[in-house]
Amino acid sequence: MAGGVRKKSYPGPRSRVWAPLRTLWQEKHLIVFKAEYTILVASVLWFLEIGINIWVIQKVACKY
Repeated sequence: MAGGVRKKSYPGPRSRVWAPLRTLWQEKHLIVFKAEYTILVASVLWFLEIGINIWVIQKVACKY
């Protein structure tokens, strides 16, 4: 019998944080179409747009 030490799951706040993230990852193809995730998707896209704009502005400023 190959016995091993199993990792214990952490009760409390950590599981409350990871459960929705795990659900989002499993349903990633539905995230765009569910109304409850609209604000999440919009905020992620907004932050990506800001980050890309800052990156492009810094690259252009370095060339001139």
